[in-house]
Amino acid sequence: MITKGSIARYALLPGFIPRLLALFTSGFAHMAYYMALIYGLTGLLPRSHPYLNPQNFGRYGMRHVIAEAANNLVLKRENIDQIAVFIILLAGIVLLLLQFALLIITLVTYHPAMATTLFQNPSTLHGSVGPEQDIAFIVLDNVFGIQNIFNSCISNTGVQCEDLVGNALPTPTIYPFPFHLGLHTMLEFYTRGIFMVAVIVLIYFATTIVAETAATGTPFGQRYNKAWVPIRIIFFFGLLVPLNAGAANAGLNAAQIITFWTARWGSNLASNLWGEFNQNLTGTYLGQQQDLIASPNIPEIGSLLQFIYVAKVCKIAEQVSYGHDVKPYLVRPTPPAYDPANAPADPDYIEFLPTSFTNAQTFAMNGNIHIRFGTHTTGTTDKTGVKDGYSNYTGQVFPNCGDIVIHTTDLYETGSTYIQQEYYRMLKTMWTDPDINLSAKCNYRRLSEHIPDPNCPDWPDTSFAENLITKYNNIIETAVTNGINSQKGASGEFTVPPELLEKGWAGAAIWYNRIARMNGAVTTAVFNIPRPDTYPYIMEVIATQASQQNENISSDTMFNPELADGRMANFTRPNDQTIAPILLAAHNVWGQDALMASNYTESTGNIIIDTINTIVGTSGLFDMRKNADIHPLAQLSALGKGMMEATVRNAAYATAGVIGPGLLGMTEDFAGKISKVAGNFLFVILTLSIGISVILYYILPFLPFIYFLFALSGWIKSLFEAIVAMPLWAMAHIRIDGEGLPGPSATNGYFLLLEIMLRPSLILFGLLAGISIFSASVSVLNNIFDLVVSNVGGFDNRLENEIASGASTVASMLQYSRSSVDAFAFTIMYAVICYLMGVSAFKLVDLIPNQILRWMGVTVPSFQENAGDPTRTLVSQVYKTSGLIGNQVRGQVQGNLALITST
Repeated sequence: MITKGSIARYALLPGFIPRLLALFTSGFAHMAYYMALIYGLTGLLPRSHPYLNPQNFGRYGMRHVIAEAANNLVLKRENIDQIAVFIILLAGIVLLLLQFALLIITLVTYHPAMATTLFQNPSTLHGSVGPEQDIAFIVLDNVFGIQNIFNSCISNTGVQCEDLVGNALPTPTIYPFPFHLGLHTMLEFYTRGIFMVAVIVLIYFATTIVAETAATGTPFGQRYNKAWVPIRIIFFFGLLVPLNAGAANAGLNAAQIITFWTARWGSNLASNLWGEFNQNLTGTYLGQQQDLIASPNIPEIGSLLQFIYVAKVCKIAEQVSYGHDVKPYLVRPTPPAYDPANAPADPDYIEFLPTSFTNAQTFAMNGNIHIRFGTHTTGTTDKTGVKDGYSNYTGQVFPNCGDIVIHTTDLYETGSTYIQQEYYRMLKTMWTDPDINLSAKCNYRRLSEHIPDPNCPDWPDTSFAENLITKYNNIIETAVTNGINSQKGASGEFTVPPELLEKGWAGAAIWYNRIARMNGAVTTAVFNIPRPDTYPYIMEVIATQASQQNENISSDTMFNPELADGRMANFTRPNDQTIAPILLAAHNVWGQDALMASNYTESTGNIIIDTINTIVGTSGLFDMRKNADIHPLAQLSALGKGMMEATVRNAAYATAGVIGPGLLGMTEDFAGKISKVAGNFLFVILTLSIGISVILYYILPFLPFIYFLFALSGWIKSLFEAIVAMPLWAMAHIRIDGEGLPGPSATNGYFLLLEIMLRPSLILFGLLAGISIFSASVSVLNNIFDLVVSNVGGFDNRLENEIASGASTVASMLQYSRSSVDAFAFTIMYAVICYLMGVSAFKLVDLIPNQILRWMGVTVPSFQENAGDPTRTLVSQVYKTSGLIGNQVRGQVQGNLALITST
């Protein structure tokens, strides 16, 4: 029946799950159907039998077909053809099973020790290193309180538990816990209750046997299986009787103990498979190490050069007007003295130029490096030894010419540290740059009352600034490239360490998010270019007074000493009135749009396009995709981190009108309350960007871990289900009819035990399959996405041929035909496609274990099969939360459309 829901699912959903189900639920069904046809031709199955109906294809297995044919087989001479066909098909199935058995024997005998070590842990042959730190065993010991089976550091109180890097963790001194003792008592009471029910069943069957014997005259009746019933009853008592009274694991019956041992063997098998996999790797299981770090966009340098130039002019002005020798100092707040008698002896300031990056880190106590261009007084000191006049300033250094902050993060990552060190060195190069020094000196002499130097160059134009930007952009690109290469070349950064191998198969997915961490560290370091914290003291005084008179302050007026009311700004120092216009002129040298334009701040006059440029750059999507050989998770993580950095950097303006280098000037063409409405619109785009960034950088790298964690939890739940079901399984053997030890009712219990043993290994196969499929899918998407996008908006064969031959100056058809709005839309589209492929690929972590037993023609559903998608709620809640937070913050913005319509 076609419903609205089915139409919506067909139209809107990609249909991954139905396809995967079709992939993993077909196989031996064909053989079963063909066997049914053969049996039907010989009369072993009637023509109306359901197995011969094509509509029932896949609903039964070979075992069902053979059993049904055997029930209809009559051993008479006239049925010799049916007997021959039945025996031939049965012999073929037996030979097929023997082939599988011989294959297993061959694999086992190829390594003589494999037969005894395949299910052992530790195993020097297969790479498992012991049960003590095994995560699966730690969880099992914490849940069930079993002794002398799993032997993790929880149950073996003489072994210290350790974290992923070998640090000691709290270890219990008493085991099992009181909760475990109560659980064991409850299981024993439950077993006794099932035993009483089983006794009633036995009495019922005994009565039935007596009644059937009297009715038919056949001893024990016609249904009684004389060979298997006694064995089943003995087996039932052996499984159900509680063991170890007064000793370890008291109260548990033999069936439950067998289940725990099965879980141990299955976990050991998976850990040995994981160990074999890592022993035979030539690189990393995520790909070549060189392909795991993406190259982020280069940040803009114009605002930093603008500040350095102004600070240089400020230094000359302070020297001439006041005799201050302005120097760059490293400053810090006074470290807390927990013992006043042992207060830190080191000063809170040191000179910047002679200090290395390592020493600067130590001075800043591994925090942000604060550089102040100012003066430290040489006058008298007060009673405490603090210099007069500057005791209220950080480091007792007066901020004559402003501050710069270098944000340091991820100092333990090789590439991140290298990039931040190069930024530190670049700042020294800027301060001592002879071109900047000469231009600043000449401009000061030209603007002041001094006689201009005839040897000075002309007033700096755009070419002067463009040359400096090009020069330092090249320095940054070299630093970023070398930093990425050093991160790629870091030995063992992506390999699975011994501490993680100790965690067994359950730790297989932990190392996958290492890609996101490494790319996040590099991307953050690249974006953490030194940034001005405050401008020269005189300019800050002007900006404070200007903002008090005009809340819609712009970059052209914020440092103008002539305020909005026509008055001049008030200064506390006598010569500041003369210095202020000189600093404003130096600042405005860099104030032209062509100089400050970059991938993030290029202005087009359209607020929508300018906002998108600021967030993702003018070529955001295709800058990410230029690394086609990079692991897809590295690409997406770099994109998400880059968007997050740009969005957070510029969100302040949209929420509170804070002036910053990215979005400053974007709404200068709007006046009064209209500019505040623009802030509301900007926040819509910022909120959307934050949601995409969170999904790409924070959630996507955790998808394998989330699925793997839920798969592990599902295995634990299946084991708990089996522990509760074991007494019922033992009682299912009490049947007087049917063949074999399981009889007609206990077969599923054996398959449940098999599922418990195989599920850990199948989870590993699902993880590796997801990694491979995800990487291959995104690689194909990279190769065809240009064509797809070109087909959307048209295609120019001539231009594309010129691009391919190198005759065109356009690097890509997309640069020619697509605007920033398109780039932003395709960024979201590409990210969403990659995310959906990642979700569908990593679902194999639990889909393969849930569906694999159907290849044997049986269905043993466990709790895990109905658990649903663990990431769907997470992603939807994250996006809803980001939108909710965005709406709450946006509500604080003063401007909105209602204010406009009311005026």
